[in-house]
Amino acid sequence: MHFCETYWQTARLRRDKVVSLHRVLSVTQLTAGTCLIRFTREGLAYQSGQYLLLGIPGGDLREYSIFSRPQDSWLEILVRVIPDGSVSAQLARLTPGDSIKVEGVQGSFTVPLDCEHQKFIFVATGTGIAPFHSIVGDFPEIDYQLYHGVRHASECYAREAFAADRYHACLSGECGGVGTYAGRVTQVLYDVSLPLNAACYLCGSCDMIYEVFAMLQAKGIPRAQIHTETYY
Repeated sequence: MHFCETYWQTARLRRDKVVSLHRVLSVTQLTAGTCLIRFTREGLAYQSGQYLLLGIPGGDLREYSIFSRPQDSWLEILVRVIPDGSVSAQLARLTPGDSIKVEGVQGSFTVPLDCEHQKFIFVATGTGIAPFHSIVGDFPEIDYQLYHGVRHASECYAREAFAADRYHACLSGECGGVGTYAGRVTQVLYDVSLPLNAACYLCGSCDMIYEVFAMLQAKGIPRAQIHTETYY
């Protein structure tokens, strides 16, 4: 999961530039172009919603949101192979026992520790689901509704980790079945009634971020309640 930040996100936690090597434990192929990589934690502390810079030894680094929970004894990331993307292709070719290079923990795409008193709207496209998997696993009592935009049902990564009545798959490439919507996530959200006091977290493509950000403001949700992490 490779992402950049949108101009309106200003807060970042201090960047830790300590580089360490971790050992790959498993690589699970989820679709033809996406895999889940699990590797040793090596004592690394983080908050759910944060990200790492990753690469192979001697190679470039790219940003990937942490998929695993802070309570887990390992680290996990989702990797979608990007056309002409050298780092994602290198990571996808890793096998158990290989080394993976990790630089620090970064990011402020996190929820408050007292989040049980807040309603949340989570919006993701593709592998942008990763930080929400970590957050919901970290705070199982959190009051959220998650809208996940993908082309096909096979891309609903770790859907079983979310409550069935809180996870809404928005399928743009096929008809929706039970518990899903047919259409892009942005189209679905236009027709959904959203609580104006909700904290909204958006993670995915730039186009989705821009469109949903503007739509939420048009619905009356203040800008201060909207948090973003943009993938490209």
